[in-house]
Amino acid sequence: MSFEAREGNLKVREQTEVKTDPEFYFSKLKSFDRNFSQINFSLHGFESAAKDEQAIILKNIAGNLDVLLESPKLSDHLPANIKAYFEHDAKAPRDSLLTHLGFLSMQVTDPENGQLDLESIRRLWTGVVSLWQAYVYIFEDLVLRMGREGEKEIDKRFVEKDRNVEIKPLLQAIQELAANNSGTQNRVVLEISPSYEDLEAVRLSIPHGTIYNSLRGYVMNALHRDIGAEHLKIKLLLEGRNLVFEVWDDGRGMPEEMYTNPDSPSYIFQKGVTVGKKGGTGMGLAYAKERFGTAGCDLQVKSRVNPSPGQGDLVTVFRLTVPTITH
Repeated sequence: MSFEAREGNLKVREQTEVKTDPEFYFSKLKSFDRNFSQINFSLHGFESAAKDEQAIILKNIAGNLDVLLESPKLSDHLPANIKAYFEHDAKAPRDSLLTHLGFLSMQVTDPENGQLDLESIRRLWTGVVSLWQAYVYIFEDLVLRMGREGEKEIDKRFVEKDRNVEIKPLLQAIQELAANNSGTQNRVVLEISPSYEDLEAVRLSIPHGTIYNSLRGYVMNALHRDIGAEHLKIKLLLEGRNLVFEVWDDGRGMPEEMYTNPDSPSYIFQKGVTVGKKGGTGMGLAYAKERFGTAGCDLQVKSRVNPSPGQGDLVTVFRLTVPTITH
């Protein structure tokens, strides 16, 4: 602890210990996942339970929700450079998650007129589950930037952390990404060429969080007013032993030298060229090609200048090729 004087009073200020080992965060996230599983199990069995059992179930749900409401404090342990990424990438989904959890907690512990609204509870829970998976993927990606090479590569100890994990949750998160960013002004379409059955046995050679947060970044950047895209397409393709993720947009585009010529001052894969929204540094894109390359993947960009942004002409594509491991 450290002490500081304020207005004549001595105030104790807690110092949060910075943690740089990704395993610390992974273990905490797994612990929170167990809370989610317990809530999910409890909600499924609530209606069929006797009234005295329902009271116990509600108490269990409330206790697990209290734990999950503390989950945002995990980011307090991040080092300063990663915390800057967190503020840019994860703060909005985290705040939305907290809002849903807060409303859900009130519904469970203090229902209006003393009557539980199970439909509302289930609706809020569905939103929480969706937000949590996206938040975890983003958080994992940020944590994996704490390796010895910093933001330029995935921590080598964890490159293959998901090689035995099914990709269904990742596909669901990508579906939610498309759905949540489609509205009256924007249209985001998801196309999956292989069937879900074709992908059931597929495993990926890099962490799912790294893939998800990159796709999310391309989508959110394209929708930024400076780019002007209103139509996007997310495509998943099986090409040989690779799973290919593509994000197309109809924004303003860019000339070829910006993504092909490393000597160009406007080359997008270098620090200081791209500038993210809301104070972001743009380093997520600047280091992306190198990070994926060191993990055995390939990131390519193709584009052309678009004289009529937002009119449906898909001129820019970010194409991420990831080797698969078939079980």
